[in-house]
Amino acid sequence: MRRSIFFHLLSIVFMALLTLGCARKSGVQGSDTVLEDSRIHLELTEQSGLAVSYKKEQDRVPLATGTEPAFQLVDNQGQRIPFAVRNAESFDCGADDLLGPDRGIRLSLTCQDKPLLAGVELQARLSLHESTPGAIICRVDIQGLTEEVLAEIGGTRFYHMAARADLASAPATGEKPAPYDFHLFQGAVYRWGKWYTKIKLTPDYAAPNWTIKHGETQIDGGGIPLNYLWTEAAGLALAHIDTVHRVAALPVKVRSGRDVEIALEQPVEFLRPDPSGLVKGLPVMIGAFDGDYFTAMRSYGKLLQRDGFRFPEPPSASYEPIWCSWGFGRAVVREDILRTLPEAKRLGIPWAVMDDGFQSSIGSWPLIKEKFPRGDADMRALVDSIHAAGMKAKLWWVPMNMSPDDPLYAEHADWVVLDSEGQPKREPYWNV
Repeated sequence: MRRSIFFHLLSIVFMALLTLGCARKSGVQGSDTVLEDSRIHLELTEQSGLAVSYKKEQDRVPLATGTEPAFQLVDNQGQRIPFAVRNAESFDCGADDLLGPDRGIRLSLTCQDKPLLAGVELQARLSLHESTPGAIICRVDIQGLTEEVLAEIGGTRFYHMAARADLASAPATGEKPAPYDFHLFQGAVYRWGKWYTKIKLTPDYAAPNWTIKHGETQIDGGGIPLNYLWTEAAGLALAHIDTVHRVAALPVKVRSGRDVEIALEQPVEFLRPDPSGLVKGLPVMIGAFDGDYFTAMRSYGKLLQRDGFRFPEPPSASYEPIWCSWGFGRAVVREDILRTLPEAKRLGIPWAVMDDGFQSSIGSWPLIKEKFPRGDADMRALVDSIHAAGMKAKLWWVPMNMSPDDPLYAEHADWVVLDSEGQPKREPYWNV
């Protein structure tokens, strides 16, 4: 009788494990605090930080120190509120995940210093997948966000990491780099491509890298929400990998000529809890790669396509160089283009672009009569001349904008986006 009861209980346990489909290990040591594959090693430190290294053959190239809490809230005065790991749990699931087989760690984090935040818990999930080596997929959910808490915080600061370029072995020159001596790719949009690729960091470098128009520096907004710090030895990536545009910032800051701190931030007004006080976090990639930013960008692009989203195949012409009339500015005339075509063709450039300066208005795009007295016939003649020179013609235009003095505005004022005060939203550069 006892024997049959024992086997009955054993079968119940076995069926429960099959139903769960995942093996779990509780605690805050060993496999519960380390994720690694053939390229990346991530360890949760005693300070609740993320220490990240790139694995090169049998060696590790340290990138992020993990000496500071990685998951924080920010109060109304901009002061950071660290959260500490209360519990860590490893998991190993099957191939039903969108990215294939994975293994990972789940973290529960709380704040002990602020009584108001006693009911707030951060639940972080970090996982590795065979399909994306070197990239760890992360998400932080927030529980317990009451109206009182939301009124006292300014936002989140997650995946805070302090990176140092001087932790790796000295390069072939034998000279030890400074802690901040990284190159940087940052994908946020700044005016006229002021900052993009291969930025050599300086002792006082700082950039907010918002995904939207923000302040006097980022007057456009948008771009690629990915930062990548790299040296000759290896590089560290942090990216937001949602296919929906989200309001966030990926700040990069050199701290007084020392290390470089990176993170993902969201302002409180974009934290919108459900009735239970839960906010689901943004999907994020932490990556360690070799070489410049192209490997990181490929992993980022692959992760964007994890849930059925697909990039169209670009035609070969999209890689061809262009000559653009913007060198002449808005004062460009037909003769400027025609006399430049032979030189552009000599350089092997297949495209000639008529840029800003052909239209009398942004919106309905009528041609400037002084430049094109015969209207469309003159524009067609310009295109024919470009083709006769053995080149292809392209026309610049900017959609979704309208000049306030264009007749289209008088006819369709209801088409215009309004600002928070109900007034037409203006772009100062073009006055549109």
